[in-house]
Amino acid sequence: MQRIGGKDRYQTAAYIAGQAVDVPTRVLVATGNNYPDALSAGAVAASHPGTVVLLSDNASMPQATEAYLEEMDTRSNHHLNVWGIGQQGVSALGSAGWTGFASAAGADRYATSLLVARDFFPGPDTIALATGANFPDALSAGAFLSRFWGPLLLVDPQAGLAPQAAAWIDGERGSTSAGFVFGGPGALPRSVDGQLGAEISTATGVSIGDFHGSLAAHLAAGAAGTAGAAEPKAMAGAGASAQSTEAAKH
Repeated sequence: MQRIGGKDRYQTAAYIAGQAVDVPTRVLVATGNNYPDALSAGAVAASHPGTVVLLSDNASMPQATEAYLEEMDTRSNHHLNVWGIGQQGVSALGSAGWTGFASAAGADRYATSLLVARDFFPGPDTIALATGANFPDALSAGAFLSRFWGPLLLVDPQAGLAPQAAAWIDGERGSTSAGFVFGGPGALPRSVDGQLGAEISTATGVSIGDFHGSLAAHLAAGAAGTAGAAEPKAMAGAGASAQSTEAAKH
């Protein structure tokens, strides 16, 4: 047994990143003081080997996060690909003097999750939805999606899917063969299902359709167990995006 832990959440995330990959292809920085932006980043990391997730202290850069970034920047010959996820992650990178980093930061958690989907999952095979009002469904969903190629969109359970997100889903129907809504109707209303199209699967067992083989077989193989086991990877593991942007500390 090995314990991977630091003195706080920021150091722990840096330690996990160090265990996940020697030199990452991409580093995503999101605030560690609230869950939504880190969930969006974690879903990317779970699906794309090579990306790690680090945590900021809101708009400030913790020493452990800064130390990891500087070491990896040196080891990558100053070609480290850094992303700020959410406004706090972007602000933390800026306050620490990083320039040239990419960003996916919207006006709120829902807009940020849509920007992450657009930037990291062009032509997705799968699109998944989970409530953004709480974290458990989205946390397990992010790890589950490591089996597929597709983003996790956070949805406001009161307002439903935002028009911009609905428009993006419509535009991706040509490539998308599967949709998931995670959580029961108490988490997201049934009306959200229809916005993903006719072939919808839910983690609570509603009709799943047939696409690229049997999703039922995937679920029977233990998707729920896999999601739980992969939780650390989902939040601070490795992955890659369709874009490549160099960041540098000046």
